[in-house]
Amino acid sequence: MDTNFDVIVIVIVIGAGPGGDIAAIRAEQLGMNVACVDAWKTKEGKPTQDGTCNNIGCIPSKALLQSSKNLDQAKHHFGALGIMSTGELRMDVAVMLERKNQVVKSSNEGKLYLFRKNKVQFLNGLAFMTRAAVGLELDGRGAVVVNGEWRTSVPSIWAIADVVRGLMLAHMAEEEGVAVVERRRCRCGRA
Repeated sequence: MDTNFDVIVIVIVIGAGPGGDIAAIRAEQLGMNVACVDAWKTKEGKPTQDGTCNNIGCIPSKALLQSSKNLDQAKHHFGALGIMSTGELRMDVAVMLERKNQVVKSSNEGKLYLFRKNKVQFLNGLAFMTRAAVGLELDGRGAVVVNGEWRTSVPSIWAIADVVRGLMLAHMAEEEGVAVVERRRCRCGRA
């Protein structure tokens, strides 16, 4: 069987969250021509990516949690280390929120840098496929039905992360994204 192909494989990744971004980058690293579509915009209206996790979920909540934990440590545990406060420790919510915004911005800029470095074309906008338009099978709760390799009822469409049934965890989505791309690569006969 001839495995020398002169065909450009085009992969469109819908969603630049933890699973989509890793899948898009890995696909480019494996020689596929990739576009990643995501509809997020910054508060200033500039295109950004990384979905719920980075923009309003995991990353901002962890940034705020870190500030709160640091305050708790300073109030209740620093004395045991010989660090004493001469005044009352308090939260400045405006400063905490600004730090959170900077963490999100830095993360988004880092993702765009990785996309550029790996030649992933980022498209800001909505991309979706209706079940009727492409024939995707959905379960009773609206999740896309996939097999053990994340293949859908449509041979050229794989689905991972939040659109399929299962745990919605960022690290699982990352692993699923890589696995799908590497399986796709094997099916295309690319080295």
